[in-house]
Amino acid sequence: MELFHSKYKTLKYNRDMVIKISGELFPDELCERCGRCCIVNVFKDSDGIPVIIYCEHFDRETKLCKIYKDRFKKEKTCLSMIEAIMAQALPKDCPYVKDLKNTGLRHINSLRYYNIGNYMQLDETSIRNLELFKSIRYATKFGSLISIIDQTKTPMGSRLLNVWLSHPLLNKNDILRRQSLVEVFFNKNFLTIDLRNVLNEVGDLSRIKSKVGSKRINPREMLTLASYLSTAPKIKKNLSEFESDLLKSYDDKIENYNELVDYVEKRIVENPSNIITDGNIIADGCNDELDDLKRITKEGKSWIAQLESDEKERTGIPTLKVKFNKVFGYFIEVTKLHSDKIPDNYIRKQTLVNAERFISPELKKFESKVLGAEERIKHLEYNIFLEMRDYLFERIEWMQKYINVISELDVLSNLAFVAYNNSYVKKEKKTNLVINISYIFQLSFLYVIIYG
Repeated sequence: MELFHSKYKTLKYNRDMVIKISGELFPDELCERCGRCCIVNVFKDSDGIPVIIYCEHFDRETKLCKIYKDRFKKEKTCLSMIEAIMAQALPKDCPYVKDLKNTGLRHINSLRYYNIGNYMQLDETSIRNLELFKSIRYATKFGSLISIIDQTKTPMGSRLLNVWLSHPLLNKNDILRRQSLVEVFFNKNFLTIDLRNVLNEVGDLSRIKSKVGSKRINPREMLTLASYLSTAPKIKKNLSEFESDLLKSYDDKIENYNELVDYVEKRIVENPSNIITDGNIIADGCNDELDDLKRITKEGKSWIAQLESDEKERTGIPTLKVKFNKVFGYFIEVTKLHSDKIPDNYIRKQTLVNAERFISPELKKFESKVLGAEERIKHLEYNIFLEMRDYLFERIEWMQKYINVISELDVLSNLAFVAYNNSYVKKEKKTNLVINISYIFQLSFLYVIIYG
């Protein structure tokens, strides 16, 4: 089959990768005879009309084929096969991603096509020579560009700054927009400092969100999550004080998390256990049955103290103690010195070197009641906690929006803060001048050190 024709401009793609990504997602697109994807290549003709070249064994009248044709015609642009797949694929239906991650994929709520043409491609040698992340002299972060301009307040912001450094922008409009955003923070430094103080209260929200997505978050991390999300009203208020249309898009993306914060804080105790099967997680007032069982166990402690006092008085054994361990449960311990005073209703449980352990019918009845309540408490708290995990899991998209906002605000305010303190200037792009490669790289950033 002739694939390359003078009137076509070819767009190449890795067919093996297409098959690997698509898997069972596009069974009609895989040719049984060839064992390869039935879409052989994608072209633009001389008039700019997209043309798809199919394998000779492919049925062109299938519904899936029509979807691709309609999409190409509608957008008036030619997308690679991988882009087409990624744009239409849903994470929950992609078997390739499922093979990599056995847990649910609900935390992946969108797919974004990454085009390397939007960024300057820096190889390892360039990154090393520019000393972006490590200095050549010390082979550490000290003396590198990142050591100077990274004064971010959050782990998410620091990671995003690293991405921006290693992927400089090429599009002029994107560069100018980023510069304008930093200029807003630069011109109102006192408000920027207030914003950075609030950002300092936010930890690694992205890491906690990933645990919510995999349903592995523990009780203490839930409280931490609520604490981080409670900063949203402060940040929203701070952004409004800038009175900038450029920052309005960030303001609009910040949701009201009060309901989620209250949900967590009212249900988790102040210092919860990290082992979710051991109890001591759920606060009072969340479940009536749980509250009744907790009351039984609390009353049981006072009952034990009263029983010990009564037995000492009844038997005349001053060293008598009522104890508990996980092996024997509740028991009455009497030293051998007073073995002649042991009542007839005591049933021997264990003999030690210097003491005897007994149980009475009254204590046995209490034990079955209290131990049953404790086990029931652990079971109820565990189930309530799993419900809380599901509740947070359903709202993971909210968290992701906030993470994205926090990350960008942190980087932008950081660059403005560094520029203000170090007297950096705003770089302007001159299209009628020859610009050397180091200046092109600096265009990706907003306020930079000007090298000679």
